[in-house]
Amino acid sequence: MASLLFALQTILLAPIPTDSQPIHGNGWDTTFNCPAIVYPKGWRRCHDARCGTQKTCISCGWGPNKTNLAACCNPKDLPAPGHKGKYPCDRQPIQGGTLCQWRCCSSPLSIPCDIGCCRSGDHGQPHKCGRTPIHRKPCCIPEAASPAQQIQSGCCIRGDGIDCKSAPTFASCCLWAQGDERNKSSPDPHSPCQRDNCSGYKPCQEGEGYDCTFHGQRICCLRSKTLPISEEDPCQATLLDCRSRWRQCPNGVGLDCARHGIACCLPSKLGPDNSCLSSCAGYRRQASSLMWINVAAAAGCVTLACAVCFWCRKRFRRSATSRARRRPPALVMANSSYNGVFPPLPFAQKDGEAMTRLFDRMGYEVIYDFNVTRSRMEERQRQLLERLGHMETERSTGAERTPVPMYFVGHGLEVAGTQFLVPVDAIDYDPEANIPLSSFLSLPSRAHLPTVAEAHGCCPVAGALYICFLDICRSLAPQPARGLLAASAAEAEEAPSRRRPQEAASFVIINACEPGGVAQESPSGHGYFTKALVEVIEATDSAGSPMTLQLLVDTVMEQVKRETQEARLLRPSVRLQSPTLQSSCAQLSHLTLACAEIN
Repeated sequence: MASLLFALQTILLAPIPTDSQPIHGNGWDTTFNCPAIVYPKGWRRCHDARCGTQKTCISCGWGPNKTNLAACCNPKDLPAPGHKGKYPCDRQPIQGGTLCQWRCCSSPLSIPCDIGCCRSGDHGQPHKCGRTPIHRKPCCIPEAASPAQQIQSGCCIRGDGIDCKSAPTFASCCLWAQGDERNKSSPDPHSPCQRDNCSGYKPCQEGEGYDCTFHGQRICCLRSKTLPISEEDPCQATLLDCRSRWRQCPNGVGLDCARHGIACCLPSKLGPDNSCLSSCAGYRRQASSLMWINVAAAAGCVTLACAVCFWCRKRFRRSATSRARRRPPALVMANSSYNGVFPPLPFAQKDGEAMTRLFDRMGYEVIYDFNVTRSRMEERQRQLLERLGHMETERSTGAERTPVPMYFVGHGLEVAGTQFLVPVDAIDYDPEANIPLSSFLSLPSRAHLPTVAEAHGCCPVAGALYICFLDICRSLAPQPARGLLAASAAEAEEAPSRRRPQEAASFVIINACEPGGVAQESPSGHGYFTKALVEVIEATDSAGSPMTLQLLVDTVMEQVKRETQEARLLRPSVRLQSPTLQSSCAQLSHLTLACAEIN
């Protein structure tokens, strides 16, 4: 018997073989034993002076007879803790022994997962250690992956269940949320993916969302399929919206009766003009009683307004059209709702809306589109050139041209020196789905040619200066997709050359990060690059003096580097981010982004 116990202890304490294959990322690279301390039942672990000042006391788990077990380890033997203060190590209590076995990853950003370590993640997204459906083997998947992406990847974060919407086949699915585990009968009744059976499933007529009051770990029913979801609504569309978009109401949630009953925050004191109520029944009755009075007053106003409008229409129609055309265009595209291998980017919508408001205040007529596909990106580009063509026909000779801003936020790649923009309909690294930056800029670079402009239904645009702000990653794609993208990059049209005709366009491309880098989200809910860009331009406008493009780029670069370096001290998972500049214009120190109307 003693020999059997000795053999079992030898197996348990044996180090992990160095050639064991990790799931993906880096494998276990450290195995060591630390002297253990046994605490009696009920004692708090790691609060004992026996470790001394030269040791680090870390909880190992439970020992025999329900006693607590802790290890006293040398700090030099431990890897650095992650951004949550946890060590990337696997701790195992040894029953009946006096040792704790530790297996540690080589990087503090890695996550222990069975016999390997999940890497920190792609595109700045951390990974989780999940389990495969049915067989429940360990696997790694991005933390922000949706249930559909989890089942597509074959790795569930919260476990697998039965898809109640796939009756009668009842296919396997990944659990949407953790649910209320205290309610054993039905932990999450509105989730289409149930653990054991569909007897407690309660389907939602308007679609499913995530209950933010339960930290997003329970499924709720959306109010409407067509109405927008307000920030005050505790039932948000995604788990990430609960973390980055939801705003908790101090006085409770009501219904905005003036906006079709979407969620709103109840005021501390109800006033006669307040439309946010607990119920819209009284609001509708009050509105019905005043309806006929409003109709009579509106009829008189309409008669008078028609007479005034008829007189004003001819007088101001030409001048209004001229003023509208004098407002130079800007293009803003923000991609957030990705699928497939690309995780969603909830902050991209905020960035796009912030840049739209900024360019509008600067005097630009903004062409804004959200979650754009490849075809819509090309359509918005043609719309931009059409408006530039109208300006070109009205611009007087010798008048100064205004720079044309183009802003894109979303996923990006870089292979063989070529950047790729990722539209929302790209679900993988297919070269046909992702757009090379040189191809995206091909149409503006050739818009001065009459044949090209005529083929796209617009007037030629000569001598335009495009300022491209790209808040995208420039990381490499995995093999074998990297080779396919490199071949596509070689076939793509080359970027505009520095040696060009005088009427050809010039380009200034400002990237959020360096080649191979990642464009990251700041704690404010905006990307570090977009946050710096908005703050620098707004500070310039408040000062009253326009900043040159060169000074603008230098200031934004410096702020992004400084803020990511400071954030890295608090969160080691943050990478140092260094924006870059590529320009075919040699006069950045003499140009500004200020909007100048044509004469």
